[in-house]
Amino acid sequence: MILQKDDALYCAKAFHDYFSDFGTIEQYMRDEKLKSIQNIPTSLFPIEDDLFSDFSIHPKDMDIEVCEIPNDTWETLLKITSSHVNKAPVGRNIQLAVREKNTQKILGFIRLGSPVIYMKPRNDMLGQVWIQQPDSAQRFNGSTIMGFVIVPSQPFGFNYLGGKLLSAICTSHTVREICNKKYGMNLCLFETTSLYGSTK
Repeated sequence: MILQKDDALYCAKAFHDYFSDFGTIEQYMRDEKLKSIQNIPTSLFPIEDDLFSDFSIHPKDMDIEVCEIPNDTWETLLKITSSHVNKAPVGRNIQLAVREKNTQKILGFIRLGSPVIYMKPRNDMLGQVWIQQPDSAQRFNGSTIMGFVIVPSQPFGFNYLGGKLLSAICTSHTVREICNKKYGMNLCLFETTSLYGSTK
């Protein structure tokens, strides 16, 4: 499709007008977050009751499982927990919940997906040449998963170092088997970034 000059100017003005209200990326993300939580459906029982809240349990007495829960429940609980606007990645998408079985309460959320191709620190480590070789890129994609969401419920995350627990779970045999079974992978590498893109 070829845009005429008037159409291109109209589109440019629409983008300019929308983004001119934001001074920083954090301000834009905060605005998007506020919009997303306005659409959360109301219910007779508050949905936050599904999040872990019994802090009389010692960590050694917890019985933790990795499970899948209905997509709409997962998305809604994540919206009220995470400060970030989370969107499903293109390609693979595995959404997991981490639950404490004694209380049946959710401890956190994990979303895994296909790795992004252009991540400078990782590519520098592996050597840029692998990107230019289709066979190497395909092999890498078939054995790597990226963590897009690793979010503990609060205050479980703060009080129990829940984010560390979720990160460790991402590298567990259980999660490896889930990925291998769903996508026919041979998972060898898990990677993630910080909230604003620094690699870990």
